[in-house]
Amino acid sequence: MMMFFNKLYIKNLLDAYKRLREAGFDIGFVAPVLNVNNVTYYHFLKTLDLLSEYEALFEKAIFIRNWTKQAIWLDPQVARWIWERSLPLNETAEKFNYKNKEQIDVIPVRFSIQLILFEKSFLEFIGGMVSPGPKFLGDENPQETPQNNIKLPRLLVPFGDEESMNFFADIYMAGRFIALDSFAGHLAYAPQRFYMIEWFKNNKEKFVEDIRK
Repeated sequence: MMMFFNKLYIKNLLDAYKRLREAGFDIGFVAPVLNVNNVTYYHFLKTLDLLSEYEALFEKAIFIRNWTKQAIWLDPQVARWIWERSLPLNETAEKFNYKNKEQIDVIPVRFSIQLILFEKSFLEFIGGMVSPGPKFLGDENPQETPQNNIKLPRLLVPFGDEESMNFFADIYMAGRFIALDSFAGHLAYAPQRFYMIEWFKNNKEKFVEDIRK
């Protein structure tokens, strides 16, 4: 996983979180607009007026859809195309800051937790992350300890950090939000990684060119 930040990303993300909290929302987490992400790529395209071009070249941009059916997750050419329109990072971040100033949207489906903002109190409230282990029915030699003495069918619980954050946010009605004026970059998903790492090596100077201005 390779993530790329800019000078406005964390400021705008924190500002969005504070506004939501002051407005009385229960918050699971707040995320920026990530360019290569199977939910927020839609907001990336919409903000930069690229929706029509993307849909003419690749497919209709529908994010309420299993990620394995989406070109943004599968196709390295899509990741490359997105990144060619993401650089320089600070200039792109300025566009998001200007066009989407203080705008927030709700995330309606499971979301990647590669780059999210949440409070320690939320983790404490949900009892931390849930991972498969001896507490599940069907495991061999379950260990009975005061912290691990509940037997649950495996299908009733999430299987890792990402599943936990989304599962408990939904269960406790704590919102998942996108700060639309906060932009950051994600290089690629697993099916795109080999190609995109090579692309990055050949284009890494472009990632810092606006910092040198």
